Amino acid sequence: MLLFDEDRQAMSLGNTVEEEENAATQSKERSTAQRIEKEIWDTLCVEPNITQGDLLKAVTGKNTAKLKILQEMVDTGKGNTRARRQSHALPCRGASGKAGSMTTIQEVKARGEERAAILSQWHELIPSWTPAASQCDVWLERHAFATVIYAVRETAKKNLKMNGQMTPDHLTRFASKVMNSHVDRQKQLLVAA
Repeated sequence: MLLFDEDRQAMSLGNTVEEEENAATQSKERSTAQRIEKEIWDTLCVEPNITQGDLLKAVTGKNTAKLKILQEMVDTGKGNTRARRQSHALPCRGASGKAGSMTTIQEVKARGEERAAILSQWHELIPSWTPAASQCDVWLERHAFATVIYAVRETAKKNLKMNGQMTPDHLTRFASKVMNSHVDRQKQLLVAA
């Protein structure tokens, strides 16, 4: 690749096509590994006593990649669920949003019901587009259910003011911003009291 430096008024060679392809491949492999590790943790949070075979079935991807990442987790100590919970590195979160092990069927069911209620409320108020269930899970990990519902309603109001012209990305970002701002206001009220 040929690059032009305007400051020096000079041409130089950049990365070769092979280097660019290698960088893209490495980036894809890293993101795949991160996704697999997250899926492993998500599965272990729901079912901490799962067998290796069932874990491999529950996580998407090639078995060789899953086994390699699982072995790396064990080798680096990430495979110790108790140590993970104690270190609070990527903790499992229950339906309440508090760190801990999500082990009960009731908590899993409650999270599913909260997600369904959010998606239903969103679809009712903004039928043109509905976020993915995984986006709702992200919001529920970071915020209380009532905060998420409040943000959905505020997002619907904003979308109406803009004649329904908000893009899916704008809708998602706006809802997230409303949640964050709402939590910040609540904290400020607590400090002032």
